Amino acid sequence: MSHCLASGMPKVLIVVDEESDLLGEALKQAILTPSVTPHPQDLGDTKEPSSQSEVAIQAHYEVEVKTIARLQQMLTDGTSCLEDILLCPLMLRLPDSLEFPQKSVYHDCRDVLGLRQRVEKDLHVSTGIGKFWLPIVLTSKGALYAEAITAIEPRRYLQPLHLPDRYRQPLYELGQRLLKLISASPSTYLMQFGFNGETVVFDRLFPFPAAPAIASLKSQSPNLFVCHWHCLSNTPILDLTIAQTSEYQICQPS
Repeated sequence: MSHCLASGMPKVLIVVDEESDLLGEALKQAILTPSVTPHPQDLGDTKEPSSQSEVAIQAHYEVEVKTIARLQQMLTDGTSCLEDILLCPLMLRLPDSLEFPQKSVYHDCRDVLGLRQRVEKDLHVSTGIGKFWLPIVLTSKGALYAEAITAIEPRRYLQPLHLPDRYRQPLYELGQRLLKLISASPSTYLMQFGFNGETVVFDRLFPFPAAPAIASLKSQSPNLFVCHWHCLSNTPILDLTIAQTSEYQICQPS
């Protein structure tokens, strides 16, 4: 039988599917690094916040990264307690017994074929295989769309992928309708998409910064892992910017 011991420091548990998972370490770093956010009185202002009105937020968390296999073993042995712990899964293959606020969203995203059928039926959008990703940072205030990501070789990704307006606007609209369809909660999502000729097709949705998000570590500020944590912790995000020196590609549907 497990016993939950009270602790003065809030706990975060990042769940991954590999011991050396770079995603888990990237999110852990995002949580442990102090963030800079505008002063609350500036959030309702339309002008750019000045540096004097920005404050550094140093939140102290106890952060652990565990594989799903290790977590399941600890739960079976009764050596782990998940009460008062914020779960941050960075994988879709989760046990049904694991309870966390985004459980239904993860379930919808894990059912790739089922979600494609819903997109075709309810959103009237074609589906297919894609090799591009549109990051959608869904905050409590609304959605921010980051620059798209493309795969340039196996397990290597590039951001930004520049999208002409004829593709960008339909993708933004699809992303908005898709998140509404699954009753999405604040998080950083990656919508995988492709093309059938000139037509955008939907592939699948990740409700967390999946492997392609690694590209944002060198190109985007704040990167997608920081964005994910800000969404989960309800920390404001005003804008997403791309470094001027970033290598880029222009979208060429084939």
